[in-house]
Amino acid sequence: VFGVTDSGDQVFELDNVNNVTQSINQVQIVSQPADLVVTDAIIPTTGEAGKTIQVQWTVKNQGTGDTIVNSWSDRLVVSNDEVLGDADDLTLASFTRTGLLAPNGTYSRTESVILPFTLEGNYQLFVVTDSANSVYEGSNEGNNASSAFPLTISRDTPDLQVTSITLPDTVTPGQPLTLNWTVANLGVGRTNSNYWYDQVYLSLDKNVSGDDINLGSVYRSGALEPSASYSATGTFSLPVNLNGSYYVLVQTDRDNNVIEGTFENNNVLASDSTSGGGSGTGTLPITPAPSADLAVTAVDAPEQGIAGQSLSLTWTVVNNDANTGQSWYDAVYLSRDQVFDRNSD
Repeated sequence: VFGVTDSGDQVFELDNVNNVTQSINQVQIVSQPADLVVTDAIIPTTGEAGKTIQVQWTVKNQGTGDTIVNSWSDRLVVSNDEVLGDADDLTLASFTRTGLLAPNGTYSRTESVILPFTLEGNYQLFVVTDSANSVYEGSNEGNNASSAFPLTISRDTPDLQVTSITLPDTVTPGQPLTLNWTVANLGVGRTNSNYWYDQVYLSLDKNVSGDDINLGSVYRSGALEPSASYSATGTFSLPVNLNGSYYVLVQTDRDNNVIEGTFENNNVLASDSTSGGGSGTGTLPITPAPSADLAVTAVDAPEQGIAGQSLSLTWTVVNNDANTGQSWYDAVYLSRDQVFDRNSD
């Protein structure tokens, strides 16, 4: 052991050599680390996704020294296999242990843990004490985990389906369109999510595809129990240039917030002959509304102009059809021929 005075050399001295003195004897330092192990655990063999299981475990310090620190975390980990520490591990919960643990000391915990709704099938559950290695254990850091406990997780999934769509009798392009529909949970489980969106399309067929007209979405708030349903209403703006017969497609849970297992492929309903509406075919017959027809009927221009000077023009515009209902701009071009080319004139 060395003792050093004025260790920062703040005092001006002619002789700094005698600022250091060593002890006569050597000090032998012996490491007495703790060694935390999970000695016992009671884990259920089955559980249900979205619900809790009760886990009990006991930790013992079988080392020669105490833990030194007063706090560390125990972690519950579920895995697809019996290998702890690979990519398929999922931490279910972490619990803080507070208090020094002496050699041969033990503590037990009993905790309720929620199984994520995303899990289903056969898993292995591990209890890991001092999961962040807060306790110094020397060469004994590798025995902090319990053995693997088999856990089979079942899951009762919901099944959201659009059961009906109500169409209006008349539809006018460019005007608001109000639709009503009903969504039911035909599965055996409650929805895991408390919200989702119902999306509405106009389509030339009964399938959602990239060429459909996206009218908009309606927000659903609140979980849905099995056999329960809700009615939704949405008012959407129709494009003004529609012409033809369109199916109405309603897709519930647009973003798949609700986990439905094997029932994810039945969330879309197309309007049919029972949906209402004047056509009786399940489609919306949309005929273009009367539109304006603007025509330039005359242009009066001088035979000569001077570059950099004003040019006085007169022209006449006639509307040959319905009211325009809006404002617009008239544009004036110069061209070297009598063919209008917006890109070069």
